[in-house]
Amino acid sequence: MSQYDGSRKANIEEDLQTPSSWKPMQQIELFACGFNAHGQLSGHDLPDDAVQDLHRFQGVLKAVSNIRVLFAGWADTLLDVDGQLRLYGFSGHGRQNNREIRSDLSASDISVCFGDHTGLKGVLTEAGAVYLLRRLDEQVLELQRHRIELLFKHRDEQEKEEGLIQHIAVAGNGRVCVSVDSTILEFPSLNSFLDSSQPTRHTLPGPPTHLLSGETSFTAVLSQPTPTIYTWGDARHNHLGRVITPDSPSGTPQIVDHLGGIPIRKVSAAGWITAAVSTSNDLYLWGGRPGEKDRIKALPDVSRRSEDDAEVKLVDLDDDVLDVAVGAGHVVALTVDGRVWTVGRGQNGQLGCGDRRDFVDDWIEVDLGLEKGQKVEAVHCGPWASFLVVRNDRIDGPG
Repeated sequence: MSQYDGSRKANIEEDLQTPSSWKPMQQIELFACGFNAHGQLSGHDLPDDAVQDLHRFQGVLKAVSNIRVLFAGWADTLLDVDGQLRLYGFSGHGRQNNREIRSDLSASDISVCFGDHTGLKGVLTEAGAVYLLRRLDEQVLELQRHRIELLFKHRDEQEKEEGLIQHIAVAGNGRVCVSVDSTILEFPSLNSFLDSSQPTRHTLPGPPTHLLSGETSFTAVLSQPTPTIYTWGDARHNHLGRVITPDSPSGTPQIVDHLGGIPIRKVSAAGWITAAVSTSNDLYLWGGRPGEKDRIKALPDVSRRSEDDAEVKLVDLDDDVLDVAVGAGHVVALTVDGRVWTVGRGQNGQLGCGDRRDFVDDWIEVDLGLEKGQKVEAVHCGPWASFLVVRNDRIDGPG
């Protein structure tokens, strides 16, 4: 599943030049579109027959200073709203629109959320601690600490180390990877990770700044000693951004050569697609799957690929790219001038263009209908949904 870049927050700072008699609205708004059968976008307790997909980006939530999309599954959404956790939608814990979540954590403590096809399972804190989501009763959920003991061999001795996890990613096929400094531990399932059993160890030349998962693959981004992206995963689909050879096997982290030396500040992955934005605001895409009827033009043609073809595509949107997010078959990009572009699958309205389009093979600019002073700051995707974090700079006068 695609994971949110936890270092990034949408914040509003008060304009110190504004006359004291005027009050800034200081408002952040979340817009959403796409699959909403469980109320995971609209955030309301509605009867099943009243919940509908959103085919155009609509404002669904307002906050004073901060909204983070911490987790977006196919049926549930976890938000940080002005420091408070809000969980919407349905999962294995039942329907839970805006249900209370008890925890000794604050929302700012959460670095990464993780889950599977049943929904949100837990969170990883900035300090490296794992908390699992438990149901206490019909109205209350709780994040409970789960101690992980990872075994490493040092000088022929086994040492137990805990609280060192920096990243966690759960792929669509259930496999789990966690990073501990420059070591990646890969587990066959979420349960095996929680039991600290059966890991495969991979060693990178440095600690990753990002660790993400797709349907059957993982991506790690390193900034040191040189900017590098590593991918690994299932060899049956050409979605790793590199050619699979005996010297560069699919099952171990290997370098994506086309991005070697390019500093990357944002990555997003889901399904069979991965996207990256460089520090120079260039957008790169790779992935896809042979045999698919529909193909995004901006992706390499994996059905005709040869070893001489580019495994990674540089995307031209006529402007620098500020942010990108990937869903299960669609991509949302935000340019530096605040324009939003979408492409890919749209059967549930996740492209936000106002009508149902099963598939769009080339980028379309979305007419958001924003008011004066509103500007998109960040984008995020669930499997079949899209989110925009919108800042409102409008200032109300006295009275």
